Amino acid sequence: MTERKLQRNRRGFTLTEVLLALAILIILLALAMIPISRHQRNIRQTELDSKAETIYLAAQNRLSQLQASGRSDEYGKDRATALNNIPWDAEQDKYTTSTLYYVTSAAKSTDTSAAGSILPREQVEAELWDANWVIEYDPGSGSVYAVFYSEKPMQYSFDAFNPLRSRDRRVQEGATVGYYGGDSVQSEDTGKLTPKMEIINKERLLLKVTCDTPRDPLHFYVTVTDAQGHSTGRMELTGSEVNVSYRTYTVTMVLDDLTEGKRFSQQRRFRQLTEGRVVILGRKTLETFPGGRPLKNRTNIILTTNPDFHAVGAVAVNSEQALFELLRQYPRESLCVIGGASVYRLLLPYCDTARVTKTLTTVPADAFFPDLDAIESWRVCAQSEIFEENGLRFRYDDYVNLTPRSF
Repeated sequence: MTERKLQRNRRGFTLTEVLLALAILIILLALAMIPISRHQRNIRQTELDSKAETIYLAAQNRLSQLQASGRSDEYGKDRATALNNIPWDAEQDKYTTSTLYYVTSAAKSTDTSAAGSILPREQVEAELWDANWVIEYDPGSGSVYAVFYSEKPMQYSFDAFNPLRSRDRRVQEGATVGYYGGDSVQSEDTGKLTPKMEIINKERLLLKVTCDTPRDPLHFYVTVTDAQGHSTGRMELTGSEVNVSYRTYTVTMVLDDLTEGKRFSQQRRFRQLTEGRVVILGRKTLETFPGGRPLKNRTNIILTTNPDFHAVGAVAVNSEQALFELLRQYPRESLCVIGGASVYRLLLPYCDTARVTKTLTTVPADAFFPDLDAIESWRVCAQSEIFEENGLRFRYDDYVNLTPRSF
């Protein structure tokens, strides 16, 4: 009797019990996969949105280039398709149904579409240019409104894509389309934020702004004016200037730097002289900018000997001949040379005017601008009063070249 009981206990699980256990295990695994899948879609969505942002910035820079060179006809209404609608994330009183137009990547190689002009091949990395994108823009102002991006084929229509301006909707539909524009650029909640500002006055005069936000991303646009009325104009702070810890943003802006001789009033003068124009500079000069990114509201042309160099939002050229061919496309009065030393030496003979901040205080330096007073063809045509800030004496001298060369 005892032996029969032992044998019955050793029989193991019945088929019904095994199937029940497997069913429970499958259900638990399915439940576990739901948050994992959602997390993966969110990561994927962030990647796609970032690529859409890259195209947005490159297209906006290109529109500024075309506008500065008098070639706005290349993105005119006759070379795009009318949206005939107002996106739900647009400021309703800012747009009409006839304001916005769009181009698609499918037409980038056709002569009748503005797509190839707004986003030429050299403007972005090949991976982005070869993918599928839609650029919505305002031909009247020359400004990009939004960009949709996908690595899969997509047929654009306003009714189908308008809901995808919501990140939640994009994630819900599988995270296959990226978007940048609309409320991703202009936060509706900005007016509710309460930033805290702090001035740190040492060797560097710093403006430090700290702000908590319930949403991402947060874009900082700052205008600073001193007691003499010197203003920076409207600037976006990006890159290394912005530090994010959870949802607290800390932005640090250098107003003055005695260690490098940078002056707040000089930054304002530089902005006034170059904004809306074409700036020519070397790669090393570009790397000194915040985040190593091109200057906004200007067409950036980078002269470099590195044929593999690429900067989003800028045009890179690798030889003097290529540079001169490019510069001939722009009005001469729109061109500004901003350094460094080798670029100044190369292009100075072609300049007709030089705006020089002349430091009257001896400071250490490792690079030098040519002495225009020692060059026969250059003459002083205007000279400001002498300014002094924190022990640094300087003035603004304007020179004219009597015999400028042609490109």
